[in-house]
Amino acid sequence: MQVNPVMLAAKAPHPNAGKLFIDFVLSKEGQKMLVGFRRIPVREDVDPDPPRLFRGYKRIIEHPEEYKNVSETVKLYQEIFSLR
Repeated sequence: MQVNPVMLAAKAPHPNAGKLFIDFVLSKEGQKMLVGFRRIPVREDVDPDPPRLFRGYKRIIEHPEEYKNVSETVKLYQEIFSLR
């Protein structure tokens, strides 16, 4: 399973602890815990609560390094959400 990369601050005071936290939050166990806090999981092997939240929807994961035309994507996003 591929998950979008998560960013860690360049000058984090405890970068290794931050990496461990990110690993946990993205793990199946961590995602199940987040569902308990009424958050929608990013993992496909963890169902949201209620499960119908994703019924009929396809998850799309975009990787920034694969963007071919970022300005068009930003313009479309702003148009959809009535920004600017």
